[in-house]
Amino acid sequence: MAPMQDEPLSAVSTSLPSGPGLLQRIRRAVRPDWPVWLIALGVFANGSLDIMVVLTVHVPHAAERFRLLLPFGLLEGWNRTATIVLSVAMIYLSFHLLRRRRMAWSLASAAMGLVTAFHLLDWHRAYLALASAILLGFLLATRSRFTGRFQMREVLPGLRMMLVILAVALVWGALGFWLLDQHYFGRELGFGEALVRALRQFSLVGNSDLVPRSWDGRWFLRFITALGVTAEAFALYSLFRPVAYRLAELPHERARASQILVQYGRSSYDYFKVWPDKSFFFGSERSFIAYKVHRGVAVCLGDPVGPEEDMENAVSSFVRYCRENGWQAAFLLPDQTAVYRRLGLWVIKVGEEARVDLERFHATTSNKKYFRYVRRKLEEEGYVFLRHLPPHPASLLDAVEGLSAEWLRQPQYREFGFVQGLLERSYLEKTRLATLCDPQGRMIAFVNEVPSYLPGEANFDMMRRLPGTHWGTMDYVFTRLMLALHEEGYRWFNMGLAPFAGVGESEEATRLEKTVGRLSEHIDWLVHTQGMLQYKLKFEPVWQDRHLVYDGGPLALPQVVLAVTTVV
Repeated sequence: MAPMQDEPLSAVSTSLPSGPGLLQRIRRAVRPDWPVWLIALGVFANGSLDIMVVLTVHVPHAAERFRLLLPFGLLEGWNRTATIVLSVAMIYLSFHLLRRRRMAWSLASAAMGLVTAFHLLDWHRAYLALASAILLGFLLATRSRFTGRFQMREVLPGLRMMLVILAVALVWGALGFWLLDQHYFGRELGFGEALVRALRQFSLVGNSDLVPRSWDGRWFLRFITALGVTAEAFALYSLFRPVAYRLAELPHERARASQILVQYGRSSYDYFKVWPDKSFFFGSERSFIAYKVHRGVAVCLGDPVGPEEDMENAVSSFVRYCRENGWQAAFLLPDQTAVYRRLGLWVIKVGEEARVDLERFHATTSNKKYFRYVRRKLEEEGYVFLRHLPPHPASLLDAVEGLSAEWLRQPQYREFGFVQGLLERSYLEKTRLATLCDPQGRMIAFVNEVPSYLPGEANFDMMRRLPGTHWGTMDYVFTRLMLALHEEGYRWFNMGLAPFAGVGESEEATRLEKTVGRLSEHIDWLVHTQGMLQYKLKFEPVWQDRHLVYDGGPLALPQVVLAVTTVV
């Protein structure tokens, strides 16, 4: 792990401007796809206005005034429950139109065609077909914009469940209407009519001419209706499930990504981009993106790896690929945020990364009273610091694994994946190890060093210490390690991210970042962000802003945050 070229301080101490305001970003996001937004808004308005019609249907002139605005209209003979259920489905459909789902486009187009034909058949109110015909025209003209595909194998489970519920409801309902006709409804029904009654109730058309005589009769009708709504919800949800993600990269893909990384790697996180927990998207012959899909979000680690001139094309191609699969694209801790802003993606600060200037640490910080006390205390008591080059003997790896197991038994600690490695013997035996042993020769702490592809920077992955040891143990290990790295010619030491540090504090911070910053003060008991920040501050690092970049706007942020917090 030889030192790389030096890097000027200004490269890490200067952060990018916060970018355009909220309204500007919304306009930038809407402008390229305004037809999609217009169609989605029309369908959303239709569902909302249908609900308003139900609420005002007792006022004839108000209802008729709303009908002039409804592309779908109200089908005669359907009750209020059916209208509300369908209206909610339309609102749900509008969000998937906004995400450019091909299935949503197909359903909306089919519905527009049927409604237009339905209104044209009624010559007295043929004018009601105008709105649906216009919306149908927009849909047909913008077909190429709806690229989100789906896989039939992902739809089949929901459709099978819908058919099972349908069969149960029909059998239950037909038997109920047939056997309980006189007792519940005061009239006799044949089995054929009972089957039709069950189907009408299931499909929400209803049986307005049947008046239940008891509470049991009313409960029976509501039960059949609830089964119908449940089946329709299963079917609708299944049609819009994202394409299932399967981590199945091929060996030649990993080899190809590793070759690109050797030539174009330039980030602190590049080392972890070729780990087995990630898939690869190749934006070109010379670039790739490392990602993992979780909860419908494709979380990418850092920027694409490749030539800088290929980066914008790689990002836009990946975002388009995610949209086609029904995923949200998110980039965790990228460096080149200006590229993402130009592409209309959303950027939010999530913390600051601590990088220690090793020249300053050697000349000033390490000679301060606290560090001098820790060094004198541990060295006088006979503690021994060592650095080990691979390959490592089995006894050393056994000691490291035993120490790590003791550390993980503490309830507040766990291993993180994705942005760092997991403790595996095959991994540790390839990295440098910095260890600290007590006077009896027992290992009480270790740090494993990993390569950084950022010029002049040294990096580490895991830091573990035995519970109950001296409180200055890790400070001593890092002090000795950084001083040794300075002697080897390194300029920087990356101490990692302090989550939520500095979020919302600058004058350029967005409202969302200020809100996140205030919320982080109340959840410190959960993620211990202040503890991580205070620990790194003693080394007097230079702080670099770190961001989360995502597609989909503010409405997609909760889904993205949930995916990111569970994937790492």
